[in-house]
Amino acid sequence: MKSQTLIENPTQLTSYRLLVVDDDEVDCQRIERLLRLSDLTITHLLRAASLREAEEILRSESVDCAIVDLNLTDSKGVETVRSLEKACIHTALLVVTGQESDGCGVQALAGGAQDYLHKDDLTEGALTRAIRFACERKRIQTVWEESEQRDRVRQEEIRRERDFAESLIETAQAIILVLDTQGRIIRYNPYLEEISGYPQQERVGQDWFEEFIPESHRQGARDSFARTIRYSRTGGMVNPIRTHKGHLRHIEWRSRSLKDERNQTVGVLLIGQDITEKKQALDDFQRSQDRLQAVWNSILTGVALIDPKTHTVLDVNPIAEKILGKSREQLIGQICREHICCNPPGHCSVADQGEMRHCSEQMIRRADGKVISVLKSITKTTLHDQEYLIDSFIDITDRKVAEKAIRDANAKLEEAYKELKGMHSQVVQSEKLASIGQLAAGVAHEMNTPVGFVASNFDTLKSYVKKMTDLLRIYQESLTEVQAGHADVEELAKRVETVRQQSKIDFILDDIQGLFEESSEGLERVTAIVQNLRDFSRIDQAEAFDSYNLNEGIQATLVVARNAIKYDADVELELGKIPPVPCCSGQINQVFLNILVNAAQAIKEQKREDRGCIVVSTQADDQFVTCRVRDDGPGIPPEVIKKVFDPFFTTKPTGKGTGLGLSVSYDIIVNKHRGELIVNSQVGQGTEFVIRLPLQQPAQEESYGSESMEGYEASS
Repeated sequence: MKSQTLIENPTQLTSYRLLVVDDDEVDCQRIERLLRLSDLTITHLLRAASLREAEEILRSESVDCAIVDLNLTDSKGVETVRSLEKACIHTALLVVTGQESDGCGVQALAGGAQDYLHKDDLTEGALTRAIRFACERKRIQTVWEESEQRDRVRQEEIRRERDFAESLIETAQAIILVLDTQGRIIRYNPYLEEISGYPQQERVGQDWFEEFIPESHRQGARDSFARTIRYSRTGGMVNPIRTHKGHLRHIEWRSRSLKDERNQTVGVLLIGQDITEKKQALDDFQRSQDRLQAVWNSILTGVALIDPKTHTVLDVNPIAEKILGKSREQLIGQICREHICCNPPGHCSVADQGEMRHCSEQMIRRADGKVISVLKSITKTTLHDQEYLIDSFIDITDRKVAEKAIRDANAKLEEAYKELKGMHSQVVQSEKLASIGQLAAGVAHEMNTPVGFVASNFDTLKSYVKKMTDLLRIYQESLTEVQAGHADVEELAKRVETVRQQSKIDFILDDIQGLFEESSEGLERVTAIVQNLRDFSRIDQAEAFDSYNLNEGIQATLVVARNAIKYDADVELELGKIPPVPCCSGQINQVFLNILVNAAQAIKEQKREDRGCIVVSTQADDQFVTCRVRDDGPGIPPEVIKKVFDPFFTTKPTGKGTGLGLSVSYDIIVNKHRGELIVNSQVGQGTEFVIRLPLQQPAQEESYGSESMEGYEASS
């Protein structure tokens, strides 16, 4: 506390608290007597006989000056001063020594004492002056030391502040840039080095605006710099910088002028924040908002945003204005029930029933009084923790008017569809008949003989029937006369017998049975041929699936097609043991016929001297029965093989083919039977068709017509 008084009050003390440190009783009494005789005001006078005792007093008591003998029982020489000086740094030390030389006193001063006296020179005046001098010197010394301490503390604070500022500059994730008043670079931080790619040491002293600012923004940046120098600070300005790689980084700048002790501007400090990503995000957000607004404005559905608590309209899009016949300003803030829906007052299908979505058809009245039909969808949604109702609606008035016409049109389409199905069946059947037509000559030759003698017997039977008819007429006439009683029975009998003999009825009766037997045989032969054709084509079972052995179908098809093949190619059969497959046998036979006849015709077109060869093989696995038809004909070029299954595509001359054979075959195998029809061919080495039919068919569709037409589209 006393040290604070000394520092705050530079004048001499008016009272003193003194401590005498001496182990010699006589010397102590002498000093005390001189002190009592002096003009000093002494409030406390303490005594210590040893260094230890003096240290304890100094630690517990406030003492202005300690009068110390250097040689004590527990301490000698200058160490006594040093120990006491450490014990209480605010107490002045006056050394009293019995040695005559000044060396000991000087050492005491160097050790921390403020003054010294020889015991031989102790007088009232000398002691008084020495005490006052020691106290004043101690006070001045204390003031000086405390001032130095404050300076050291301040310098340390400045150093810490400088280090802190430097660390901020070095680590800040913002641009820190210092320019002189001419715009030249004094320094910038590593963050700018990082984003610009320019090391600081390469750009110090360079013109900032020329080196970093794009030309398009350079003048604006200079103007802002000039305003900072003039008005001390600016902020919030965005200027881009150009990086080492030529990219632009958008920077938001804040700046202030730097002044010296005379308040003269010596430079400008600029703090920049890289907002390139932020600006990009804002631009993207704005574009997104623009797109949403464009959608909102151009969507063809009326949309209204509604507050579910108050049922008021918050916003509507342009198409809603058009449908309702009211402007956006007229609708916003209005109760939706009065303009957009027909719910009873205070009722909402979504808000009241807790539904997330509600769809309905309603009648609403437009601003012009016209009642229209709308199809509405009300959805509850949450945006930014706020619930909304999105009421979307379209005007279906015209649709309602057109519904009857649509129903009528649908009925007509249904009829047309049925006709189309029939036409499709006819197309398939026509192709089948066309295929059979190609074989008509051979079939006709086989049918010619039985049909010939049946026709001859028919003429004979016609003659026999006429004679028998004439005889029966006479019988009838005779019977009529007999019944009337106008004829002679014997005469009538003779007449009948005469006619009977002339007509050779007995011969006719004997011969007619032979005619019937011969005609029956001929008809049976014709029937067999027709039955073979019927079995081949299965016209009466065109749509029916049944178990069928493909080996039998191949053999039946070869019988029918024999006349079209036998002159050009030999057929070799390699038929394996196969299970029956579920299929429309007539359609499968048609596929065999199309492929076999095509192979024979391809071989015939070669006009070769030797006969061609067609190999037909079958085999089965766990899922499929496979039939391969391989010929040694000319093969199919790659540009043609892509089109072989296209409807109406043919390489034959006009009138020689319909172009439907393979297309119909593809439709039958792939679409109807869920199988595979694959063609492999190389020019000059022949062609192979691979037919794969599944052993198990899925549930059949109700209508084959739609599948077949899809097959035509797929094949084309």
